[in-house]
Formats: sequence, C-alpha cells, structure tokens
Amino acid sequence: PQLTIPGGRIHMEVAELSTADATITVSGDAGLSQESLLDLKLTGRSGPQTIGRFLDVLKLVKKKDSRFEVQALVRGKLSDPVVEGNLKISAIPVREYVLQKGALSFSYRDKSFTIAGTQWKLTKGGSNLFIDSIDAALGYSRGGLDIRRLDILAGDLVLQGNGRADPASGFDAILSATSSGNGKTISFLTGLPLEGAVNVIGRLSGALTSPRFDGNLSAGPVTVRGVLFITVAGRIAYEHKKILLSSVELAEQSSRYVFYGSV
Repeated sequence: PQLTIPGGRIHMEVAELSTADATITVSGDAGLSQESLLDLKLTGRSGPQTIGRFLDVLKLVKKKDSRFEVQALVRGKLSDPVVEGNLKISAIPVREYVLQKGALSFSYRDKSFTIAGTQWKLTKGGSNLFIDSIDAALGYSRGGLDIRRLDILAGDLVLQGNGRADPASGFDAILSATSSGNGKTISFLTGLPLEGAVNVIGRLSGALTSPRFDGNLSAGPVTVRGVLFITVAGRIAYEHKKILLSSVELAEQSSRYVFYGSV
C-alpha cells in the first residue's frame, strides 16, 4: 500500500488485501481521531472459494460460479460513518433456491441500513422467479439485525415483514404475503397450485439456518388444481423444507372440506 500521513491524516493511494480469489482495495483519506472526517472508496470482489467458506457455515450447497462485487464510499466521521454503495451477486444458493443474479444499493447512517434492489432472478430446478423490487430498512443492536421494514414485490406476490434476526436466538419476525392473479409466484415458492386471491400472515422463528413459519391462510375465490373454491381458510406452517397445512376448510358452493397434509 502507498500511505502518507500529512497533518495527522492518513492518505492512501491504494491499499489492497488479497486472498486466493478475493480482493479488497481502499483509497482516500482518513483521520486518526474519532471526530476526524472520512473520505474513502472501497471496492471488493470474491469468487467461489471465499464465498464457499460462508456457505459452509450456513450449511448451504456451494456453487462453482458464485461471485460478488461491491463498491462503496465512506464519509462522515470515524465515530459516525456514512456509507453508500452497491453490490452485485450471482450464483448464490438461498435455501433450496439459487440466486442467479442480483444487484442492490445500500446505505448506512446513524446505525441504520437501507437496502434497495431490482430484478433479482431466482431458480429452482428448471423454473425461474423474478423479484421486481426489494426495499428494506435495518438496524443493528445487541449483536443482531432489527428488521424495521421489509417490502418485496415479485410478480403477483407482495411480501412484507418486520422483526429481528439474531445469530444466537434466531428469527423473531412477523411476515405477511398477498398473492393475486394466476398465482405463479406463490406456486413457485410453495408448490401449491393456487390461483386467485391468497393471504398469509404469521410468525417466523427458529434458527437462522432452519427457520420455522406458523401462520394463518385465507383465500377466495381461488382455484386449486382447476377446482373453484369460494373460500379457503386454515393454518399453514413451514419447517424442514415442508409446508404443513392443518384445519384448512375449503368451501365449494354447497360443499365443505377440511384438509390436513404437507407439501
């Protein structure tokens, strides 16, 4: 690295940290006191070897073509930095899905994060799902993330959430999802062939590597495997990559059914 210290400030032409397939570079100016001003530029990139170490911790399948690139500007004070940047990622496994490509912008100020992304592509088997937008506001406290706002739009599905994600205690969040139209997105995510208006709300809990969802399902009018039901209501849960349905009542004109099962 090329470093100079004029007037008690550190000036870096380029400082670089490299591993086998990852590189981080820093350039700009920074002071030595907590109240000194920052003016730094950070860039980074990583390949499958480095990313694979994190995926091992999360017990996710590694991909040979996993990549990410990040660029960020750091300003403000050393005691209260302001960060703005963008991130590009590809071929990253997310549970049973693969994030083929995605980009987001992020900012950090006053101990709060904001994230915005568009046109993310998920794959599962031979099927694709495009996430139109991601908008989130996050905070950091007591070693975990406070999810103050999470809004995701993916085709005919709107997902919203708030709560907390903690490495020690896991998830504690409320999630709600609303689907309409032909139900392509919810069918992709759940494997349930639902077409029409579907609403789900419940609590996400459990470890970060094996979350559990418990909630209520309401729908109607909705078509299930080509059969029209006026109303559908009951309990829905997700655990160990399975969707569990209990006491789900389906009303079809003059007939009513109660369904229990898993998908």
